[in-house]
Amino acid sequence: MNSGNNSNTPATAQVVMPSPKQTLSTAKTVDTQSVLKRLQSELMALMMSGDSGISAFPEEDNIFNWKGTISGSKDTVFEGTEYKLSLSFPTDYPFKPPKVKFETGCFHPNVDVYGNICLDILQDKWSSAYDVRTILISIQSLLGEPNISSPLNTQAAALWCNQEEYRKMSSSCSLVLNNLAFFGDIRLGDIESDSPFAKRRRMSSSDALQDMINSEKLSLYGTTPNNTQSAKANYVSVMV
Repeated sequence: MNSGNNSNTPATAQVVMPSPKQTLSTAKTVDTQSVLKRLQSELMALMMSGDSGISAFPEEDNIFNWKGTISGSKDTVFEGTEYKLSLSFPTDYPFKPPKVKFETGCFHPNVDVYGNICLDILQDKWSSAYDVRTILISIQSLLGEPNISSPLNTQAAALWCNQEEYRKMSSSCSLVLNNLAFFGDIRLGDIESDSPFAKRRRMSSSDALQDMINSEKLSLYGTTPNNTQSAKANYVSVMV
């Protein structure tokens, strides 16, 4: 006589599948750890490289944001000048390049007034084989060897062939750019959209620079609007 319950029948195992959200969260954690290890490795390699004129280090406790410095190469108009850079790494680094900007004002054919850099390896020519050291060396090289055929700053590109005039203009414009911080809400590479100077984003680098020099907010002593290319600034006075 058969009973309704068969004690010999094995129990069916219940498989609990992870939800898509759990899987995605785990993947993100793994990816973040990979990026952290990569950046830590690059930091160690950079510190051990001994390359002169370049350096970088994470900002405070955030390894995804670095502050870097490069020095102008010898026998160039930038010799003896140190420039500060910001490097912001995406979560999918090194498969995408970091965002790199000049924090120090730099009058250069391939750098605009906001510190943006036109460099192929930071754009379509980026490779995951590149690292922070490669980036810094490339930018340092770009200072003395600009691509004047594809400029961000057309005024700088036009002056490049006359190194004496370029040196004068570079000195003057660096003073202007580096004193933007005195405006409080105006910083190089970080201009708020509701700022009265926000329209600068929609202007070419050369026009924006000329506009700043002519602005009533700036007094560039030793310089006249009609003679900015050959002028040399003695100092910049910000009138609030």
